[in-house]
Amino acid sequence: MLDKELSKHACYCCYEDIRNNLIDAGCDENTIEVCLENLMIDNKATFLNLLHQHRDNLLQNIHQKQKQLDCLDFLICKLEKCEEGKKEF
Repeated sequence: MLDKELSKHACYCCYEDIRNNLIDAGCDENTIEVCLENLMIDNKATFLNLLHQHRDNLLQNIHQKQKQLDCLDFLICKLEKCEEGKKEF
């Protein structure tokens, strides 16, 4: 019954497909439940808004990690150059 209801509201064949996709996307249990509830009541705007918010959070995390990698790469490069020339850094 639940699968038939969801298939009316989304291009997925079943509840588990949507749930698994949200899990794979890193959504927490609360976000998953709220998303599915909104999908069930045909509130696609809120459902999509929640997905966009989660996407924005993931992208912010990527940018933060990229900045950390850049700092680490700078330090590695600096240390390797110092080692080559036996200079102080």
